[in-house]
This record gives sequence, C-alpha cells and structure tokens, in this order.
Amino acid sequence: MGSDRRRVLVVDDVPEILDLVKGLVRRMRVVQVELVTEVNSARAKLLASQQPFDLVLSDFRMRQVDGIEVLQAARDANPAGRRILMTGYNEVPTEVARIQRAQIDAYIQKPLKSQELLQLMLDFLQGNQPAIEACQAHARSLERSALEESTGLGLT
Repeated sequence: MGSDRRRVLVVDDVPEILDLVKGLVRRMRVVQVELVTEVNSARAKLLASQQPFDLVLSDFRMRQVDGIEVLQAARDANPAGRRILMTGYNEVPTEVARIQRAQIDAYIQKPLKSQELLQLMLDFLQGNQPAIEACQAHARSLERSALEESTGLGLT
C-alpha cells in the first residue's frame, strides 16, 4: 500500500494553510502523495465532483461555497474517499443534516497543529483502521451532540 500514490485535495481560502499542508506532505516518507491545493472553494467543489480523491481536507468557512459542499461533492464522486473538515469552532458548524450527507470522517480544529494534522493525514492515507474508526466515532459524537443541542433551530 505504501508505494501507491494517494490523491489529496486541500481546500482553504487562506494560502498560508495550503503552504502548511504542502510542507507536511513533503515530510511524508511512507506514502506518495499527489497534492492538489485550491484557494477557490467553487473550483475545488468542481474538481472534487469530477476527479476521485483518496482524501479531501477542506476548511469550513470560505468565500464561494462552504467546506460541506466541497466534501459532499467529493463523497458523491468517490464514496470510498476520506473527508476531513477544518473548522475554527468547537462544535459542528452547520446543520447536522448537511454534515451527515457529506459523511465527514474527521474534524480538525483551527488553529492547526502541524504534528496533529500530519498524523491524521498519515492515518487516513495509510488506511490505519483503528485510528480512522476512532476519528469517525468522534465525528458522530460531535454530530449527535449538535443535534441534541439544536432542537431543530440550528447551532448558536
């Protein structure tokens, strides 16, 4: 599995975040990555809908479309791919139904911690099932909490 090239799309309208991820990918020795970065979320959504990516890492709040739309397009194009949402919030940042349709595998909080992001990406790209399942369980827990708190009125 280590010799296979993994396609990764990273979407954020802050170029410095893309630079951070580029630096992390350069440090990866155990997995080959074809990295695609995009600052324009509408272009990223189109890319994700037209090409299969093994991993899509998207910011939530962006100018054109939000990260949920990008991840939903990625899921529609490649249900087997993994999806990570970066957010500055400590909870699910939008309606739970939208989140559930995108089937997000993990959430990562901003400001990003380089080592945490690197390990998360490696776990997903190398198919580390226990780590992936732990991330997914945590994501479902966050979503359940958000659903209970929202009572249909959205999150505060």
